[in-house]
Amino acid sequence: MGRDYILLGEDNPDDEALVLHALHAGGSDARVHVVRDGAHALRFLFEPGGAVEAGDLPGLILLDLNLGKPGGLEVLIRLRADSRTNNLPVALLISSPDPAAIEKAYRAGANLCIQKPDTFDAFVDAIRQVLRLWPPADAPPE
Repeated sequence: MGRDYILLGEDNPDDEALVLHALHAGGSDARVHVVRDGAHALRFLFEPGGAVEAGDLPGLILLDLNLGKPGGLEVLIRLRADSRTNNLPVALLISSPDPAAIEKAYRAGANLCIQKPDTFDAFVDAIRQVLRLWPPADAPPE
């Protein structure tokens, strides 16, 4: 895979489809690896033979804050605690505009918090913001 892919942690199939559609509408043709819960995300990244050991880290991680077992915030904290993953760009997808949750996410090291949309167009705009965080490794500088 390489840094040219996105790791998406999303446990709701409808939200997963929305994110994938918004990525495409936002101009991304990146491959997306989907995990359905926090445990799967951590296994994918950190278990023996996983992405970290293989040197096959994603270029961007999108995590649902309410991802289950453990949640997106806990996955973020684990990412930031490991020197091999602490600089990966991570955006948290948030269902409701809870200022305390957003502050907690930024304090834990989120690069960006994005509220899930009221409208599809608003979500595509938000995904475009996320994509600005993430030039693939071989992309020329802007």
